[in-house]
Amino acid sequence: MRVALYIRIANDNTGDAISYQEQELRRWSNEHGHEVVEVFKDNAPGVLAECFELQRLLAQLDAHTFDGVVVRGLNRLARSYYDFPQLADKFQKAGVKIIVPYDTDDAFAECETGFHILNALKATWERA
Repeated sequence: MRVALYIRIANDNTGDAISYQEQELRRWSNEHGHEVVEVFKDNAPGVLAECFELQRLLAQLDAHTFDGVVVRGLNRLARSYYDFPQLADKFQKAGVKIIVPYDTDDAFAECETGFHILNALKATWERA
């Protein structure tokens, strides 16, 4: 599978942490037979408007240059409960998987049931 890596660290000591995250995700991708075709790196506090690389990644979803996006955790994509279901919806519509190698949270991204759960959460959050 062709994958992109998305890396985000939101603190001042990002150089080593970003480098480590990239090495970790590249290693996992290679071990699982995935081809890393692009790497997106953000150093932002998690506000979507400030995550320029995430915005660039989202703009490329429909180009189908990658089949999945490997992230260290779902909280790397969005810090807000309101933002994540919208992001997941964009990935699903583009047919791009969200892959979280070291966490079971990627079940939301890997199966249809996960998207139904996310949609239910989104509806609940919108009413709150």
